[in-house]
Amino acid sequence: MCNATAIVLVLDAFAWVFNGQQSFAAKIINHTATFISFLFSIWICYLWVWYSASWVFRNHKLNKKIMYVCILPAAVESILVIANLFLGGIYHIDSCNIYHRGNCYFVNTIGYVIYIIAALTVVIYKLCKDKTADEKKHDLVVIILMILPVVGFICQIFVYGLTLIWQLFALSLVILYFKLQSEFETSQQVLVERSKYELVEKDVALMKNQLRPHFLFNALNTIIYLCDTNPEDASKAVIHFAGCLRASIDSLTVKEPVPFEAELENVKNYMSIEVYRFPKISISYKIECTEFKLAPLTLQPIVANAVKHGLFEKQGGVIVLHSYEKDGRCFVTVTDDGVGFDVTRLSEHLTLPDETGKAKQEGSLENIRTRLSWMCGGTLTIESKPGYGTKVTVSVPAEQPEASK
Repeated sequence: MCNATAIVLVLDAFAWVFNGQQSFAAKIINHTATFISFLFSIWICYLWVWYSASWVFRNHKLNKKIMYVCILPAAVESILVIANLFLGGIYHIDSCNIYHRGNCYFVNTIGYVIYIIAALTVVIYKLCKDKTADEKKHDLVVIILMILPVVGFICQIFVYGLTLIWQLFALSLVILYFKLQSEFETSQQVLVERSKYELVEKDVALMKNQLRPHFLFNALNTIIYLCDTNPEDASKAVIHFAGCLRASIDSLTVKEPVPFEAELENVKNYMSIEVYRFPKISISYKIECTEFKLAPLTLQPIVANAVKHGLFEKQGGVIVLHSYEKDGRCFVTVTDDGVGFDVTRLSEHLTLPDETGKAKQEGSLENIRTRLSWMCGGTLTIESKPGYGTKVTVSVPAEQPEASK
């Protein structure tokens, strides 16, 4: 619609400049520009109605059959403009290359009036249906902008030789464009802020999951038991437990990716406590790449998921944590030889268990996937087969952009 309006403005300017000039080229330009301007004008009005209806009913399916019916006035006007080339009536250009309105000029304006009324009607209808003050304010501005071409159209009808409709039409479109662009940028900023808020909520959820009472109770019980049976191991367990607590609390304040070594250390602290509880579960590390960063609390929940979902039911097994670089990306895989699961029911396994053993959303692997994508452009994929185990792969760019502030 904007392009068509610009074309009509240019053609109208050409017709005005060459009107009355006697050269052959001037006559060709005047005739061509006037014809195309008349032909395009009614279709711009039709597109105006279509745009208004699409904007008003943007949250609903627009009935295209109705819009196709609305095409009838434009089609009739187009036929009349084409017929005018042979019969005249709407306008004519005399032998002196001067434009004149014909006796049927006002018949040509009927389509314009229909479309102007239709466009204003749908916007006023939307205004009446608005529920919030912001919506009403927005629609009122659109109505005011739509009135500008109407004023130009009225002036053009009653003041011969004055052409204002397309200038005002272009002005209203430019103002409307910048208004909608401003609203779009505002909405995008709101989405960014909402995403940041959701990311903070996911951080809190992950920390709550790691510090859930069940884990704290079991870890403290393990330390108490070791104090009586093996004080040296108890001392080590206290250090590992403090490391887990520190990593969880730090995750609330750290809003940027952390070094892989920090995530690896958190996993080692966690597993150092868990192996006391589950002596038949072990973990091995195959570290080939360390120079990259991950979102805080990425690896420990994945390893916890392997322990709780994969190996606990099997009463033992092995977890392998492997890091490596390939094709400009750094990978970390966490593989277990546990019970596995059917990947077609993946959504049921994207959550970590709570203290009752039931899955809950907070601290889920889906949260980790979101945080990885947001903070360091990473991905998380899961492969599994019942009876054979599960493999979780984390991938991040080897050269990561700065995290969003």
